[in-house]
Amino acid sequence: MEDSLGKVNAWASRGTLEQFRTEARARLDAQRFDIELVGDSLMFYQKRKEGGILGLGAKWVRKPVLRISTTENGLQVQPQPLDPEFLDYLASRLSVH
Repeated sequence: MEDSLGKVNAWASRGTLEQFRTEARARLDAQRFDIELVGDSLMFYQKRKEGGILGLGAKWVRKPVLRISTTENGLQVQPQPLDPEFLDYLASRLSVH
């Protein structure tokens, strides 16, 4: 996890929140993840459908999995919420060029 945290922090610190959001959005599956700019933070959400029968009447549920905020040292991954599996997935997607 520490290696993934370092990779994500390195990518995030290359620019602004908007630039990192654009970069991450291009590399993540839009069907499974949302990225939202909230004040001075980027919130990453994992999406899934719940309920319904055979997909009818199902509702989309978003679970927060990562927050990256602007600090005096640049952009940093925050400890809450932090899903280690998502962090590893994001780090692997960011290293693809």
